[in-house]
Amino acid sequence: MPNFGMCKAEGQTCSEYVSWSCRFLDTRMFATCSDDHTVNLWDLRNMSHRVCLLRGHSDMVKNVEFIPSKGIILTSAFDGNINTWDINWYVV
Repeated sequence: MPNFGMCKAEGQTCSEYVSWSCRFLDTRMFATCSDDHTVNLWDLRNMSHRVCLLRGHSDMVKNVEFIPSKGIILTSAFDGNINTWDINWYVV
C-alpha cells in the first residue's frame, strides 16, 4: 500500500501517517485511516479543519469502506476488529 504522507491540514495533523486507506464519501467528503488508531473525516471545501475524529480501534487502522445507501463507514484494523460508524451521527 502506498504511504499517503501526513494527513496535514493547516493547523491540524494526524499524529501518525495515513498509510492504509482513503475513501471518498461523496464529492466533498472523504475519510482517512491512520497508524495512530484513528479515522478522520475531511471536507474538501475546508481542509484547514477535519470534520470529525473517530476513535475506537486499539491498533493501526488499515482499511476504510463506505456504504452510501446506509451512510455507514466500515473500518478494519490490526486489532482484529471491524467497526461500523454511522456518519449521520458525526457529519451535519
